[in-house]
Amino acid sequence: MSGPFRRSVDGPSAPRPRPSATVIPESDEHSSSSDSSASSADSAASINTVRPSSREQVAPPTHWTTYFAQELYLERGDDAQKARYHVYLTPPSNVDKGPLFICHHGAGASGLSFALFAQHVRQNLPHAGILSLEARGHGSIVTDSKTGEGVVDFSLPTLTADALAMINLTKESLSWPQLPPCVLVGHSLGGAIVTQLAVDYALGNTLIG
Repeated sequence: MSGPFRRSVDGPSAPRPRPSATVIPESDEHSSSSDSSASSADSAASINTVRPSSREQVAPPTHWTTYFAQELYLERGDDAQKARYHVYLTPPSNVDKGPLFICHHGAGASGLSFALFAQHVRQNLPHAGILSLEARGHGSIVTDSKTGEGVVDFSLPTLTADALAMINLTKESLSWPQLPPCVLVGHSLGGAIVTQLAVDYALGNTLIG
């Protein structure tokens, strides 16, 4: 019987020495490409992976006109509330044929969340339209008619009603006889809103997807 095996049978051996910690000096430069294979745990533990380099630049500013043809402010009101809705729009070339992609952003975002989406849709479907909605508190403003204070109501029924109002007001603003064939697109909270529009059959037979 070998010595190591005997010791393992007869009793616990002396504890092994712990490996000494290796201190890696901080650096303002990005890690070299050879470090790219390090484990995600090591990357998460390294402060250098989240520290921006002085060489990084702010993204150049862009304007909504790069992605959409129109910016609309749509107003409506009654004795209880006044609304000033904000949407971005590129109308379809043929209102009868469409399609019109109706997009709703997620919580904390805006109608420009779909800017690149709109750009790529138009590249692949040049005759399509894109309507990007902005929820209250995210570009659209809904206030109390008497006090003028903002109405804080972000419930699903309320936001769904706002979305439908924006769609119908857009139709009226452009004097469309009816809505084009529509495809609903939503991200996160917007997904719940457009799903509710579909469940409610709010767009009738114009909804194709």
